Amino acid sequence: MTTTGQDISVYFRTELEDAGDIELVVVLPTFRRPEHVVKTLKTIVSQRPDLSFATVVVENDADGLAGAAAAKDFFLGHPSESVVIVAHQRGNCYAYNAGWATALATYPNLKAIAIIDDDEVAAPEWLDCLI
Repeated sequence: MTTTGQDISVYFRTELEDAGDIELVVVLPTFRRPEHVVKTLKTIVSQRPDLSFATVVVENDADGLAGAAAAKDFFLGHPSESVVIVAHQRGNCYAYNAGWATALATYPNLKAIAIIDDDEVAAPEWLDCLI
């Protein structure tokens, strides 16, 4: 894990695209739902919006890391631009803020951020409808 700040650590990162190409980031906070985070990720990577996008998974269980491990395994089998981070302060607000801060720091041409929780799945054209 690499520390990016006192409250956020990078657990895993793919670098398949130029970070400057990414205009949309989907932030996915997770807390002790490793099986469902994979279901959510499957619906995210199947999206085909007109903008290049990345996914930032935010693990909010710094002790267990089950969601981070599940997300890393998923991205190793489904290559896409992604970052898995750990928000060391527990709570939804901390997780969201860590995801947004990571998205803004990682992708310089970011135009939009979408949020989906780890107990949800994205409809087939979810990102297109948001855009």
